[in-house]
Amino acid sequence: MGAGTLGAIVRGPDGKLYGLTNNHVSGACNLAAPGLPILCPGPLDATEENISPFTIGRHARLLPISEGIPENIDVGNNVDAAIFDLESAEQVSSMQGDSFDTPTSVVEAQGGWRVEKVGRTTGFTTGKIVGVVAAPMGVGYNIKEYGVSKTVFFNDIIMVEGENGQPFSKAGDSGSLVVAYDDAGVRHAVGLIFAGNEVRGHSYVVPLQVVLEKLGVELVSGLNV
Repeated sequence: MGAGTLGAIVRGPDGKLYGLTNNHVSGACNLAAPGLPILCPGPLDATEENISPFTIGRHARLLPISEGIPENIDVGNNVDAAIFDLESAEQVSSMQGDSFDTPTSVVEAQGGWRVEKVGRTTGFTTGKIVGVVAAPMGVGYNIKEYGVSKTVFFNDIIMVEGENGQPFSKAGDSGSLVVAYDDAGVRHAVGLIFAGNEVRGHSYVVPLQVVLEKLGVELVSGLNV
């Protein structure tokens, strides 16, 4: 019932296209029924300044996020990601706003890399990877419409810090695709934003390689650019 970000368009092994975002954005923290309409703009953005909401897609599949402390469950299985069926490929583009096209190359993030993203709330921002959280990290989820209030632990989370005193992301940017670029200026996808700590200025990113492998999809570039 809130608002989030469509991170990328992805393709399944049968050639079908999907929208990629977080579980908590389109999957209601494991509770969305298959076929649940995903609206664009999201309900929070259905204002007089924006276009009339339409169904951009319908919930298809998610990677579950399970509550429980690391001593009781395998928190390594928690990955906050989901895909939804697109109503029409003509309604979407692989462009990240008007900044750059989605890269098809996916690499493992490295500390010190400069990164970029385009999100619903803060738009185009830049930052730097300050490390990977090796120990299990707890993230709080609250979705009042479904009665969800829980803490979920994650492993191997990428931590990003914004540049020039500006936050890399804020609430509503969840699902944004994070990209890095090498010395030759070539962009590579590294993850999806799924949480953050605005007080500390940190954004938390789930590694994209594991997301794509578990969902069995690949990034799409050059769509309606």
